[in-house]
Amino acid sequence: MEEKKLVVPGEKLGVIEEVYPGDSTYTSDGLIRALRIGKAVYKKEEREMTVVPTKINLIPIEGDVVIGQIEAVQSNSMTMSIDYINGERSRKRFSGVILIPREQGQRGRQRKTHCKVGDIVRASVISTTNAMIQMTIQGSEYGVIHAECSICGGKAVMVASKLNCPACGNIEERTLAEDYGVQINS
Repeated sequence: MEEKKLVVPGEKLGVIEEVYPGDSTYTSDGLIRALRIGKAVYKKEEREMTVVPTKINLIPIEGDVVIGQIEAVQSNSMTMSIDYINGERSRKRFSGVILIPREQGQRGRQRKTHCKVGDIVRASVISTTNAMIQMTIQGSEYGVIHAECSICGGKAVMVASKLNCPACGNIEERTLAEDYGVQINS
């Protein structure tokens, strides 16, 4: 294993005819480039070029699982402040957009309430194109993991895939993660 100098995102590390792309790299026009800031490492046995990040997850990238709080809800998207990236508390403040999937055959009907402002949500990063973090809550492991009643502010509990407020009896529908109510340790 040979260590190289410090590299920055986009820096050329090699060509795909000579080495394989490894962790924290990507290919573009036949070139292997750094995806993150870090030390470039060439693994001679595997003929693989990787980048060992200087800091873990400087920014969320595609495929990361993030947890945060909903800040705003529009008809086709929601804005979320990101507090955790892959289970680690984020040291920086990031916001992203959760795209709301279109519902087929729902013309003229009431749209489903996926999340409300203040909900704590787990999402998957699907794109970071143009420095815009786009996420999805599709999949049983994604969705609301903590919510408060929109009537009295009490902690809502999951009952038969709906939210129920024990304090006032209010019942609400949201897109809930299968492990709704999980504790987040900081």
